[in-house]
Amino acid sequence: MQVGLRHFDSQTLDWFAGALRSGEATRHGLARELCERTDWRNALGRPCLSAAAKALPALAGRVGIELPPPRGVPDRAAVPAVPSGDVPDTRLACPLEDLGPVSLDPVGAADDRRLWEAMMATHHPLGWARPPGGQMRYWIRSERHGTLGGIGFGSATWCCISD
Repeated sequence: MQVGLRHFDSQTLDWFAGALRSGEATRHGLARELCERTDWRNALGRPCLSAAAKALPALAGRVGIELPPPRGVPDRAAVPAVPSGDVPDTRLACPLEDLGPVSLDPVGAADDRRLWEAMMATHHPLGWARPPGGQMRYWIRSERHGTLGGIGFGSATWCCISD
């Protein structure tokens, strides 16, 4: 069975039907197990949980069994605000050639991600809110001037271009 760009064999569909019949699985657990069983990983070797979760309704329709209900979504007001970080407000006005080599460096560790979020919350005109699904985040760095900013891409972008 084909869902999006991914093919699922009959063994995977049989496992999925059994997992749904058991009534013990959550959507997150199903997505995680689906990634493990099919070796569905991103370029960093991590499970593609958001893409797998998006495939679950189509798989459930194929096997004719309802998905478990989604767990409650947390109230946005109850989610702690992005902590302020040591985010410098560096205003830079120079010709591009004065920047030296510029690189896009992946945002890595949790502390680095929190700093990226704080930078977006502080300096982006619309602020920052956690987008749904997977994300790719990068630092924009200049060899001569250090960190200039950041850029991020969300999985929703894929939905806009995949059809």
